[in-house]
Amino acid sequence: MMNPLKSITEMRNRGESRRLLDEVGYLWEGLDPSAGIGLRRSSALEINTKLCDSDFARKAKTADFIGQTWEFLLEANREEDKVMNILLAFFCALVARDPGSLVELVQRDSSQVVQTLFALLASFPPKSDPLHLVSDANQLRKLGLSKKEQNLAASIHSMLRSSALFPPFTPLSTALLVSHTLASLPSASLKPTPANLKAILDNLREHFSSFSPSLSAFVTISQHSEKQNALAHLHNLLSLFDSYLLRGWALQAEGDININQQQLEAARTDWFADGLTSFAILTEVISSRSATSEVEQGKARQCTLVTLRLLVGLTHADKIWCGKVASREECLLFIMRTILRGHVDHMEKVKKHQSSKIKTEPSSSDDFPRLDNSYQEPTMPKDDGLDALCLALGLLTNLVQLEDEVKTTIRDITSSTRCRPTKCLEKCLCPNRISAPRALVEMYTDLVLTSSAPVKQEPCLDSGQQTDLLAAGETRLLLSHLSLLFGLLMKDNSTNQRDILDWLPESPTSLACDGQSGKVQMLIAHAKEFSYLYAESGDEGGSARDVIVFLEQLQNQL
Repeated sequence: MMNPLKSITEMRNRGESRRLLDEVGYLWEGLDPSAGIGLRRSSALEINTKLCDSDFARKAKTADFIGQTWEFLLEANREEDKVMNILLAFFCALVARDPGSLVELVQRDSSQVVQTLFALLASFPPKSDPLHLVSDANQLRKLGLSKKEQNLAASIHSMLRSSALFPPFTPLSTALLVSHTLASLPSASLKPTPANLKAILDNLREHFSSFSPSLSAFVTISQHSEKQNALAHLHNLLSLFDSYLLRGWALQAEGDININQQQLEAARTDWFADGLTSFAILTEVISSRSATSEVEQGKARQCTLVTLRLLVGLTHADKIWCGKVASREECLLFIMRTILRGHVDHMEKVKKHQSSKIKTEPSSSDDFPRLDNSYQEPTMPKDDGLDALCLALGLLTNLVQLEDEVKTTIRDITSSTRCRPTKCLEKCLCPNRISAPRALVEMYTDLVLTSSAPVKQEPCLDSGQQTDLLAAGETRLLLSHLSLLFGLLMKDNSTNQRDILDWLPESPTSLACDGQSGKVQMLIAHAKEFSYLYAESGDEGGSARDVIVFLEQLQNQL
């Protein structure tokens, strides 16, 4: 027997849907291609106005309003009118508030959402985007917009601001609407065609080119970042590119693989490596400024993380990328600032979870400045700090592994946990600064002293203990990574070998060896944990094993 309550609900929903479709019927008629462009624009604007209302948007979802309206909008914009393009992008961004509705729209047989969005992204660089230039009447006139069209662009901008799609003060643009929608889509729905990849790269290049090559200008730029830096848009673009590199997009057509690779190689050589490096430093500066709003600080931190993640992936086993990044000395200083800030955050987290304080007697080698873990850097939440720390360690490891020159230049880099990019952008000026290798050893020493698990001569190969290491062994993971980094720094570099062995803490009595031999044995024990964790990853596991072999040979020589 039919459920009467269900039947009544369905009837009510169907009735509500019919009323809504009747209500908007005149708007659909206004989108008819035979209608004048003015009527089509006003109809599209009214549709977006209605979708800004959450109650209307809810009803529209149940009435199949979204899919049908999208088809009408496409038909109404056959000539690709500049204002209609903006309204199309706005419509998609409003739909993206409900992920389910967006996915349904993309999955419609007649839908060309993804292709249309990438085409729009390619069509609206900042210099020719009416929404971005809405307050500049001279530029709008140069773009060919009449006074009436300028007023319409201003109305769209005002409506977009009041829609609360983005936080206050976010620089609004058509490109932001497009990238926001693309980033909201499941990555598997994105097609890695050369045209789509080019649209992302061209947008990134346009924004990166506005960054001054002078580092001292970064501080000035960051003071006006809310007006000048499209952080939300750039974060969307970098996230899209990150998912592309991780092969999260749809499968590439065989003929597109070489073309896409050529695009990436050309970008790497011409601008991408410098642009990513500069952007990472700029977002660090923005997030460190106390005058920056909390919302923008958070977005800047997100940008820093995704940029670090990209740099780690792009420099992995790529000597050209490593060479481009390593040639920027300020990048090495940025990496060290990120590592040391993350270390301070991690140590605070460890101390909070310890039931009692660990008391240790200083060794005879503790006659140099210690890392000041009492300093609290307010610019990065603890989870973000640890993520940034791990990524920065990975990036530094990639550079040291493929660029022998970094083993020497890093000794000339000084840093401190008190480093702030606004003061130490090009060179650390902190009174307690120490060399980068020494700071890394001090970080390692702090981790050893606070590690809850004793160092073992051989790592346990039990799968259950591997799970424990992953779940609760953040400190041990950092120790294992640092051990491998020290091995890379000491390999084929006698100066680094002498200094690092002198600075390393004495080995615990649980190890069979003491002195420098015991120090190396402790590195081997930690490095083997890293090797075991990445045993299934051919490249990572193989590189770790090579370093372990070097450390074992070094121990035999001591």
